[in-house]
Amino acid sequence: MRRLVMMACSAVVGLLMLPGCGGGAPPLGLGDGDTISTMQTEVGQRVAFGGNVFSNHATEPVELISAELVSTNDTSGVSLVSVDVVDLDSKQRGILGIGPWPDDEIYGPGAVEPITGHLITAGGSAVQVLFIFDVEENGRWRWQSVDVSYLYKGEIYTDNVANGLILCAPVTGSCEP
Repeated sequence: MRRLVMMACSAVVGLLMLPGCGGGAPPLGLGDGDTISTMQTEVGQRVAFGGNVFSNHATEPVELISAELVSTNDTSGVSLVSVDVVDLDSKQRGILGIGPWPDDEIYGPGAVEPITGHLITAGGSAVQVLFIFDVEENGRWRWQSVDVSYLYKGEIYTDNVANGLILCAPVTGSCEP
């Protein structure tokens, strides 16, 4: 039987699946997050969205392939610099939901790594996914969910979690969902 555990990350919620998923369910169950984080920013600023935490409670490692923010809107005016992960262990001192980047107060040296090929070890290990953006012009951008692809026991899975993001520039504009 599946159980969901909510994990609050500032104002961001990530869902984790716990053991006993059975029935051939994917090992990295994401559930539905149903959270939209918002941030007002300025042109020229680099920002990070870290509103998704994934945990592996399976018996074997999961290899991450990619994570992608899903949008039905025009996202020109911001560019995705990188998609990275942080193992939730002693390398970091908290969780950044959304904010200016880099954040050296939370993430120590060597804590952030590229997502592609990253292994989440079995038995409850967890990672935070970080989307790093450069804001290049004024506007309002919305991504409603995240697709994550990974490899488990030779099979590729792609799951979607409804944890999204709204970025707005300039700071004086409205950034309501």
